[in-house]
Amino acid sequence: MPARLRQLASSLLSRTRADDGGIALLGIGLCACVVMLLLGGICVHTAQVARVDVLDAADHAGAAAADRISVAHAYAHGVEAPQLDAASVRAEAQAALSATERPAHVTSWSLTSASVDGKDLVLAVAAVVDPPAVGGALSALGAPITVHVTTRAEAHFER
Repeated sequence: MPARLRQLASSLLSRTRADDGGIALLGIGLCACVVMLLLGGICVHTAQVARVDVLDAADHAGAAAADRISVAHAYAHGVEAPQLDAASVRAEAQAALSATERPAHVTSWSLTSASVDGKDLVLAVAAVVDPPAVGGALSALGAPITVHVTTRAEAHFER
């Protein structure tokens, strides 16, 4: 029996020597996966914070543009039911958006559309986000993170 145990022990030792370094490779692979998950989480978090910042800027632009009454409509139909002027709304929203300071992680933003329906207006804003951890790599690949937001405002006219 002791010979059989010696044979089993030597067999186990030879297998152990053949597997040397396997656990280190597994550890390196797991660390790479953890780092990728962390970088992905940072990227997603930055995009969500940018979305909120862009939405705040779009709301500000909508509030600034919500008082641009159509003078032609007011002269033709009176001021009982005023309407917004689409060209004035777009110009004012663009001016308000241009005057608003961009956050550090937003590289650019622009007013993509402005529509008016009576006293209601809808603004759409698109922004390019540069995440702190992987922004350079994404830009090099030609795949920037773009955030699109839409805001609505209603004009309240008082005499």
